[in-house]
Amino acid sequence: MPLLRTLRKGRKPMELWALRPDYLTPIPRKDGGGVDHWEFQVKKWGRKKQFTVDRILPFGYADPTNPLFGMGSLEPATDDLRQDLAMVKWNLDFFEHGLTPQGVFRTDQTLQPYQAKEVAEQIREFLLGNQRRVLVLGKGLTWETVSTDPKDVEFLAGRAENRQAVLAALGVPPVKVGLLEHAKYDNYRLQAEAFHRDTILPKLRKIEGALDLFL
Repeated sequence: MPLLRTLRKGRKPMELWALRPDYLTPIPRKDGGGVDHWEFQVKKWGRKKQFTVDRILPFGYADPTNPLFGMGSLEPATDDLRQDLAMVKWNLDFFEHGLTPQGVFRTDQTLQPYQAKEVAEQIREFLLGNQRRVLVLGKGLTWETVSTDPKDVEFLAGRAENRQAVLAALGVPPVKVGLLEHAKYDNYRLQAEAFHRDTILPKLRKIEGALDLFL
């Protein structure tokens, strides 16, 4: 989270403001020697505002692909987080619209145009309905699923692995977010102490050192 400081006429810091990092863009120097200035823009069509480097303090970790801006704590687990969000969306869609497997209807018979239209209307009404309904199809139609079954991709195991990856990127032990499957009282205390020692204190020292140099 970058900080913006406002200065008095005597160049003394007066206030510190937290800024969203996605609103800031580092503009490199022409000689490649770092950041020349920062551009602040809330929306793509909004007005840009420039800030000198002595007014913006970015908090981030080293990023070899983006040395001007760095990376946040959660960025290494971005793909895991996106995958987990997709799984949550799939679950929500399932409970809102019912089971709608992707596949095809097959038949050995030749359907007349009015028969195909009738079947299509039944299927459409079934899929778009807000409540569970029974789909009755005649004319020798059989359903063949062509999509992947959630159990075949280890849905629950995948969500658990994504969760572990996100927690590991943030340095948070499972017990701190209520995951007590493998935790006892002593184990809980050790994980809490490790979280304070290995995550909280290093982050605080990093922020403290950055603020000392910045101010």
